[in-house]
Amino acid sequence: MHVLCGRRGDGKAGFLATWKDIPAQNEVQTTIANVDHSGDTVAQKLTNNNVFTIAKRNVEGQDMLYQSMRLTNGIWCLAELKIQPGSNAVTVSILAMSQL
Repeated sequence: MHVLCGRRGDGKAGFLATWKDIPAQNEVQTTIANVDHSGDTVAQKLTNNNVFTIAKRNVEGQDMLYQSMRLTNGIWCLAELKIQPGSNAVTVSILAMSQL
């Protein structure tokens, strides 16, 4: 990840405003199976690899993580991770904007 992700994160205000403005066709959603970690450990592992946690909250028993990363080619990616305690699957939604 260090090779692909820049070292600078973008703030919470920028994340929230941009998330609302990115067109739906720029979103990709997938489920990752066999993830045996809590929201806290997932956030720490991502932070260690320059994927920054913008916010974390619990919604209806699910840990919701909001992540930001900027690739070295200037593409800014925003991600929402849904982690259900007791499940080993994580639902990931990624929005990408080029050259922000």
